[in-house]
Amino acid sequence: MNNSSFLHSIPAPRIRVPAEADANNGRLCVKTQTDAFSAVHPSVRDVFVGDTIDPLSVTVQQGLQGVNPVTANANVTFAPFGAGLDFGAVSSATLTPATLTNPVDSKGRTTATQFVAAGVAASSAISPDYGIARVLAYAPPTTIATLTPADLPWAASFTVRVWKRASAQLEPCGGNQQSTEANRYFGESLCVMVTDSVGSARATDGMAVQFEIADGDARFDTESDSDRYQTITPTTAWVLSQGGPAMAPPIRAGFTKGTVTVVATSRFSDVRVVFYINVV
Repeated sequence: MNNSSFLHSIPAPRIRVPAEADANNGRLCVKTQTDAFSAVHPSVRDVFVGDTIDPLSVTVQQGLQGVNPVTANANVTFAPFGAGLDFGAVSSATLTPATLTNPVDSKGRTTATQFVAAGVAASSAISPDYGIARVLAYAPPTTIATLTPADLPWAASFTVRVWKRASAQLEPCGGNQQSTEANRYFGESLCVMVTDSVGSARATDGMAVQFEIADGDARFDTESDSDRYQTITPTTAWVLSQGGPAMAPPIRAGFTKGTVTVVATSRFSDVRVVFYINVV
């Protein structure tokens, strides 16, 4: 018997599928939508009491590793959940309404747009500056009433930080007082450190910061490649803090010599950081 005949004579091994995997075959999985950044973190929202929360966007697929979106006969429920249900992370802020249920569109996506930050019951364990509310987005058979740790990979979750006041802190951490020649890029990114009122960078991770070219001949590089979520126009850039630092995209000098003024701000901070860079 030649090797080829011998190999073909060996029966294919039988792969045993665990009962749990078989039971989840075709189960709907809800994932946070990450490809539609609009100046807010995909899964984190910063708000004040009374604010309508920026849209919470998700995609529905079949299975945890599914690539084909579910486009028919699927509804997603968005529900704030609190103590006990999130396994130790106790919510300390409230949202209204109690639930929202929306159908998916032709791309397997849906969005919750009607949640309002109703109040702060207590400071969160992360920061004294805000309370936290959490929203779970799920599709049947996942339910809030029967939620277990095994269900969490099948649902998307959002964290809503409800700020008591504009108490976040911004401090410059790089890029000020640098120079470049006309029509060249500045060598160092402008950077601000973002923390809460007690200096915690963890408490503000994912907060949006706006950099604005307020005066002078320069522009942001709208084609810049970055792993930070960002929205860029020639004179304004929204970026997210990452463990503290929020970094502006590259800036290209124009042809007019002089000082360029760039201002960094956040809605949740009373501090304005002003950078002065020079075209020489």
